[in-house]
Amino acid sequence: MAFPTVPAQLTCWLGALQSGRWGALTQRSGAAAVEGGIQLVCQPAATLVRAGYFYSSGDNDPSDGVHALLCCLPRRASMRVPFFNEMNNRDLFAELILRVRNNLTFRTDVHGLWLASNHDLWYSGGGSFQPWTFCFTGRPSNNSTGLANLYDISADYKWTHGVSLGLFWIRQGHRVIESIYPGDSNGMLGFVEMNYQF
Repeated sequence: MAFPTVPAQLTCWLGALQSGRWGALTQRSGAAAVEGGIQLVCQPAATLVRAGYFYSSGDNDPSDGVHALLCCLPRRASMRVPFFNEMNNRDLFAELILRVRNNLTFRTDVHGLWLASNHDLWYSGGGSFQPWTFCFTGRPSNNSTGLANLYDISADYKWTHGVSLGLFWIRQGHRVIESIYPGDSNGMLGFVEMNYQF
């Protein structure tokens, strides 16, 4: 019978402020994040549980001479479907990762996503990674803040010689998306992939 080691706990507080000028407007925006996790190492499996909250400001009043949107933040690398990014965003999340014998990993994430301001836009896009496009788009919030409830689950199995198999499934959709796509606002994505590293 295997017993877990002493849990390792990580807590992270991060923050950012933007100030200066945005064209003719005064720039006043900010973001904050707090995350924590516990890892249990127990043969033949290791378990990691993480949870956190992220906030980035949006612009509540486009006519007040202040630009309050925290600009040009792409999505985090841990977010696997890029239908949103970190601009005008509130993200409450929890994550569970289970690694079995170093070759099998299960992961599940749950996110509650809201817009920070219902007077600003729902932003998506990955940022200015090419010189001829800005790579951010904005859709109207229609006076709502609820963006999506996001659930995803995945499994990755590593064979020998650098071959791995992956399975992924995701579901999302809420008020902001429903107002733009009233017919079918629940997006789903699933795939199976095989990777070979050489």
